[in-house]
Amino acid sequence: MGIEPRIQKRQSLTKTCAKCHLSTSTDDFAPTHSIFYEDHLLPICNSCVDEYLREHDYSWDAIDKLC
Repeated sequence: MGIEPRIQKRQSLTKTCAKCHLSTSTDDFAPTHSIFYEDHLLPICNSCVDEYLREHDYSWDAIDKLC
């Protein structure tokens, strides 16, 4: 009778992006400490965030709007 390790497996949850409306893994969303997001993840996927920041030339004003 051996000892079984109790390793919690991370659940692969999905979330829908507010911009592109694609349902993808929660790993594709940036974490945030904002009180406005109950799951502590941005509502926009990382691909859309990257696209948004490129469109705005990575300006601090654009970054502030995301956070």
